[in-house]
Amino acid sequence: MDVFILRKLGTRWTAIMGAVLACCGCSVSFLADSLLFLYLSYGVLQGFGFSLLFLSATLTLNQYFEKRRSLANAVANIGSGVGTMAIVPLLQMMISEYTWRGALLITGGLVLNCAVFGALFRPFYTRQELSDMSTESKNSVEATGIWNKVKPAFSVFINVRYTVVVIGVTLGIQAYFIPFNLLPDLANGMDIPEERYTWLISTIGISSIAGRLIFGRVTDMSRVNRVAFLGAASVWTYLQAVSVADIHGMEKLSEGIGLMFGFQGISVLLGTPLAGWLYDVTGNYATSFYVAGSLFSIGGAIILVFEVSRTCRKSELSHKSYQVEERVSDNIFYVMNTRH
Repeated sequence: MDVFILRKLGTRWTAIMGAVLACCGCSVSFLADSLLFLYLSYGVLQGFGFSLLFLSATLTLNQYFEKRRSLANAVANIGSGVGTMAIVPLLQMMISEYTWRGALLITGGLVLNCAVFGALFRPFYTRQELSDMSTESKNSVEATGIWNKVKPAFSVFINVRYTVVVIGVTLGIQAYFIPFNLLPDLANGMDIPEERYTWLISTIGISSIAGRLIFGRVTDMSRVNRVAFLGAASVWTYLQAVSVADIHGMEKLSEGIGLMFGFQGISVLLGTPLAGWLYDVTGNYATSFYVAGSLFSIGGAIILVFEVSRTCRKSELSHKSYQVEERVSDNIFYVMNTRH
């Protein structure tokens, strides 16, 4: 759905709409009187808003960068590292002062600021170009049915390389939020004071900032296979969009990113409940963290093994092609000499 909204409204208005929806989802959670209410408001409504915001920002960024695309994504994603570093102490301060309801209301106001930044997006396509694409799509639907409007988006899966990447990152992303959600409980069970364990998550943000800047520069090097690097280093966040751009180019970037994020959203829903269930079964958090690490490793290995085998096949085909060209060249040389 994100992809179709993006095509209809463009990146600027999609970002603004996403920020407003995320703000509403977070703010209305102030009124929650049940867990189901929070699932719908904080989970579904806010999650959908953030997905629109993140997708439009990612697409805008990757449309404007090519030579330094990895570094641009890494720098842009530093914000999430800074947020990870600051949000836990900030939330704890707000909860202690205004309770969790007040903290949600304030957070909703902070999220609404994203609409201002969304309004500053400079769309890559003009309104006329979007209108032309919309008219062309409408005519296609009227001529051949609604399925043909949906089918082109899923055509990205025809590319096996893209499909493998989606499988790998979808499996790995299940573990992405487990440390954020379970580290405080793990530390609390180890009798670590609250003022100390709140900084455990902040250290993730600090290391994330440093890692993205370093790897962002490394993966822009001409000889680096960025898709393989995604699997080998598990640099999930900033390299996903870059990998999709490397595989599909700009023509299918919005569909590729949108569908990838959609599958990951489903996967994320399963991650933390799975970790909680493992805790209920085992009585400790060790198994949950081992499983999280395994999911990251398996997801990365799927991508890396495919990329290595793909590179080997290309090298073998290139070698065979060279041998054929060499034989043809020798034969031509032989025929020319015999004629003389």
